Amino acid sequence: MNLLKRFSIIQLSIISSTALLIFILILLSKVVYQYWQDIEATKKDIAYIGLLDAMEKVAHHHAVERGLTAGFLGNPNGQTRQAVAAQRIKADASVAALEDLYRGAFKEDNKVQKWLPNLFTLLREKDALRREVDQQQGKNAFNYYSHVNQLALSTAMRMQAYVTNRELSSNLSIAFLMAQSKERKGQLRGKVNGVLARKSVNEAVARDLAYYQLQLSLLKEQLETALSGDVLNTYKRIMSDSRAQTLDSVITTVSTADNVDFSRLPDSSQWFAQATGQIQDVKALLDSQWAHTREISEAYKADLVNQMIWLFVLFLIFMLIIIVINTHLFTSLRDELNELTSILTKVANNGDLTLDVRLKTSDELGKISESIHNTVYAFKDLLVGLSKSINVGTKLGNQMEKAASHVTEDAQRTQSLATNIAAAIEQMAATSEDIAKAASDTLTASDQLNDESKKLLEDNQRNLDAMNVLSQNMEQVNEMALNMEQQVEEINTILDSIRSVADQTNLLALNAAIEAARAGEHGRGFAVVADEVRGLANNSKGSSEQISTLLSNLNDISRNVVNAIKENTGLASSIMSEVEQTRQVSMQVSDHSNHVEQLTTSVATAAQQQSVVAQDISSNTTAVLDAANEELKTSQALKKLFDDMKLNSDTLQRTMDNFKID
Repeated sequence: MNLLKRFSIIQLSIISSTALLIFILILLSKVVYQYWQDIEATKKDIAYIGLLDAMEKVAHHHAVERGLTAGFLGNPNGQTRQAVAAQRIKADASVAALEDLYRGAFKEDNKVQKWLPNLFTLLREKDALRREVDQQQGKNAFNYYSHVNQLALSTAMRMQAYVTNRELSSNLSIAFLMAQSKERKGQLRGKVNGVLARKSVNEAVARDLAYYQLQLSLLKEQLETALSGDVLNTYKRIMSDSRAQTLDSVITTVSTADNVDFSRLPDSSQWFAQATGQIQDVKALLDSQWAHTREISEAYKADLVNQMIWLFVLFLIFMLIIIVINTHLFTSLRDELNELTSILTKVANNGDLTLDVRLKTSDELGKISESIHNTVYAFKDLLVGLSKSINVGTKLGNQMEKAASHVTEDAQRTQSLATNIAAAIEQMAATSEDIAKAASDTLTASDQLNDESKKLLEDNQRNLDAMNVLSQNMEQVNEMALNMEQQVEEINTILDSIRSVADQTNLLALNAAIEAARAGEHGRGFAVVADEVRGLANNSKGSSEQISTLLSNLNDISRNVVNAIKENTGLASSIMSEVEQTRQVSMQVSDHSNHVEQLTTSVATAAQQQSVVAQDISSNTTAVLDAANEELKTSQALKKLFDDMKLNSDTLQRTMDNFKID
C-alpha cells in the first residue's frame, strides 16, 4: 500500500488500464495461437487428404489394370493389349504423383516416411510382372494387383488416423468403404472376365467369387448405414439398377452352377464393359466423396481464418472503445484536477478567499470542490472576526513594550560590565591552561623523539656491523675467485701440454703406420695398433680442446663475478659511510630533544601558577555576574513576554494581510 501511495490517481488509472490491456493481449495471443494451431492442423489434414486420395488413385488404376490384364490373358489380341498399355500409363502416372508427394511435401513427415516404403517396394516388382503378362504368362498377375490394391488401401486407412478433424475422418472412412467396395467389384470383374474369356470355371475361382460377393454385401450394408441424402440414393441406384442385377446374375451363375452354359452369358468384352460402367459409377461417387471431403476441409480452414479475422476485428473494436473511454476519463480527470489545483494554488499563494472554488461538473470532483468552497467560506468568516481582535491587541502591546524597554536597557548595561570582566578572567585562565597543556604535549613529544633517536642509533649500529661483515665476506669471495682464476690458468697450461703430447703421439703413430706399410705383411698388425694409437691421440686432443673451451667460459664467468664483487664492495662502503652520518645526526637530535624537555618543564610550571591566580579572581567575579544575570533575566523575561505579544499580533496581522476577504 505504501508503494501505491507514491502514485497519483491518474498514474494508477493508467497502470490499471495498461495491466488490463496486457491481460487481454495475453488472452488474445493464446486464442490466436490456438486458432493458428487449428489452421495448421487443418492444412496438414488437407495435405493428408491429398496424399490418401493419391494412394486411392494408385489402388484404382492398378485395379483397372488388373481387370484389363485378366481380359488380355483370357483373350489376347491387339485391342486388349492396347487397352492394357494405355491403363499402365495411367497407373504409372498415379504412382509418380504419389512419389512426388512422398519426396516433396511429406519429405520431413516421419509418419508418412514409415508407411509408404512398403508400397513402393511392392510396386517395383510390377515391371517384371508386366513382362510376364506381355508373354501371356501372368498367372500371378491377379494376386499381385490385388495385393497392391489391398496394401495401398490398408496403408491409406491406417494413415487416416493422422487426420485430426473428426468430420473429415468420418468422410474419409466413407470414402475408404467406397474404395473397398470398388476394389471388390474390380476383383469380381477381373475374375469373371477371365472365366468368360476362358469359358471355364474351377472350384477355386468359384470360392473367390463367393467370398468377394460376401464382402460386397457387408460393405454395402456399412455404406447404406453411413451414407445419407442424395449420396445414399445414388449409391442404392447404382447397386440395384438393371445393370447391377444383370451383373449379380452372371456372378451367381458362374459361382454356383455346376455346368455353366456360357452361350447364355455375355462374352468377356460385354461383361467387362458393363462391370466397368458400374465401377466407374462407384468411382464417380467416390470422387465426389473425395471432393466433398476437400470442400469441407477448405471450408473448415476458411472458417477458422474468418473466425480469427473476426476475433481481431472485435478485439480492435473493443480496444478502440476502451481507449476512447479511458482517454475521456483521463482527460476529464486531468482537466478537472488541473482546474481545481490551479484555483487552490491561487488561494494558497495569494490568499484570495473571494475566488469561487466550485467546478461546473456533477461528478465526484465537482462534489469535492463544493465542499472545499464551503470550507473556504467558513474560514473567511473566521478571519473577519480575528482581524478585529488583532487590532485591539496591537494597541495594548505597543504601550507595554515601551515600559519594558527601559527596564531591559538598564539591566543589560549592568550585565554587560560584569560579563566583560568575567570573560577577560576566563580567557586568561583558559590561556594558562592551554599553555600548560601545550607544554605537557611538547614534553611528551620530546620524550618520544628522544626514544626514537635512541632506537635509530641502535638500528644504525646494527646496520653498520652487518655491512662490516658483508664487506669482509665480499673480500673473501674476491680472494677465492682470484684463486680459482689462477687454477684455471694452470689447468690451461696442463691442457696445452696434453695437446702437444697428442700431436706428437699422432705424428709417431703416422710414422709407425708408414713403417708398417713398408714392412708389408709382417707389419700389418703393427699398422692396426698405430691406427688405434692415432685415433686415441685425436680423441685426447678433441677432449682437451673441449675442456679448454669450458675452462675459458668458466674463466669469463669468474671475471664477471670478481667485477660484481668489487662493485658490491664499493656500494657497501658507501652505505657504511651514510649509516655513520645518520648515526651522527641521531645523536644531535637526541641532544636537542633533552634541551627542549628542560625548557618545556619550566614553561609548564609557570603556566600552572598563572592558572591558580586566574581561578581565584574568577570565583570573586562570578558572584557579581550572577547578580547581574538575575536582574537581566527578569527584565528579559518581561520584555520577551511583551515581544511575544507583539509578535503574535504582528504574525496574525501578516497572516490576515495575506488573505483577500473583501
